[in-house]
Amino acid sequence: MRMKPTDSTSPVRLGHGRLATRLAVFVLLLVSALAAYAQSAPSGIWAVANSSTANYVYWNEVPGATGYKVYAGTSSNGQNATPVGTVTSESFYHSGLTAGVRIYYKVTAMYGTSESARSVEGSAKPGADRTGWPFVTTHPGANQVVVRWSEVPGATKYHVYRYDGWPTSWRQIGTTAGFSFTDSTAVNGTFYTYMVRGFNVDTEMQDSYQITAVPGDTPPPPPVAAWAYPYGTSTSLYWEKVPGAVRYMIYRSTASNGQTLKPHGQATGTSFGDNNLIGGTTYYYKICAVDDTGAGVRGSEVSVTPGSTVLAAPYLSAGAGADRIT
Repeated sequence: MRMKPTDSTSPVRLGHGRLATRLAVFVLLLVSALAAYAQSAPSGIWAVANSSTANYVYWNEVPGATGYKVYAGTSSNGQNATPVGTVTSESFYHSGLTAGVRIYYKVTAMYGTSESARSVEGSAKPGADRTGWPFVTTHPGANQVVVRWSEVPGATKYHVYRYDGWPTSWRQIGTTAGFSFTDSTAVNGTFYTYMVRGFNVDTEMQDSYQITAVPGDTPPPPPVAAWAYPYGTSTSLYWEKVPGAVRYMIYRSTASNGQTLKPHGQATGTSFGDNNLIGGTTYYYKICAVDDTGAGVRGSEVSVTPGSTVLAAPYLSAGAGADRIT
């Protein structure tokens, strides 16, 4: 008996058992994929020194995560098995460190009782002091922010970083051998955070503090009047309250207009005491009223000579150029 040839175009029918098996495999793969997504490792890991014995670690939020574990070690990819901290927010403050010893971090996301894989690595080195760290100010303008910083001894170049907020991560926006950088990609009304890191050739040095800027905003004016009273080896500064100011930055120098980017002190009220001065030496001050984003304008200079009875010039007038300080 001859068999009828099979028509290659005829549909192949699967039995109910085979169809059910394939459907089950598909469901398992889908569940595994969803579980892997739900337990994704955090991205955007960023670590920055906060003091001589502490670092901050930041990362992007993981949707669905119920918490995070932070792992640390003193060598790259050498994090300990036990986390140094468990948090529910997207940052961690790591204290009790040794100055000058770089710490390497990885972070995992918790999803109930399950833990994701570890993230990519971030590192920071707490410093012995702030003398070798860039001190940074920002100067917002129309759709741009000028970032300026102090020189770091031994640094041959500087990297400038910007954070735009979640879900983005820190990214490098410029490299220069100078002490300023203009971010021309900034958009008016947008809140940005900046940081500068010095490099000796390709060796990382210290990070600056993080500092904010909002291009296009209007900073408060400087105090319109200020008084300086010398007594002994001290001086008291007073000024009028500025509407919209949340604090006042005080800049000092022993040379006229020689104030640097770094403030000598700050106050939340309308007075400041400066002690342990040298009698007979003239000190020059400028006061900057800043708002809650750190924007402000320095006033004109006022001077005083401790040990004398001559009062400083009694008024400060508006100066040019916006400063942003944190």
